[in-house]
Amino acid sequence: MSLQLSPQAAAVELQATAATLIGASTYPRIKATIPAARFDEVGVSVGGTDVLEQTVKCMGLFDGTNSALSVAYTTADATP
Repeated sequence: MSLQLSPQAAAVELQATAATLIGASTYPRIKATIPAARFDEVGVSVGGTDVLEQTVKCMGLFDGTNSALSVAYTTADATP
């Protein structure tokens, strides 16, 4: 597997949503956003029938405006 890395920063957003509803229409969710990230190394380890593992070396950067990392979540709480 070949992956080209660039010194350019890119936005990264990771989101996980649960499969079970809270109430009638709300799914629990968490989202992490890094507005500017630089990826330095990417590797993959394949060992027979073992779980596929991927390692990524990256750095979240301050772009001068946004927070380096922001986290948002959805919950059933009225005031989380």
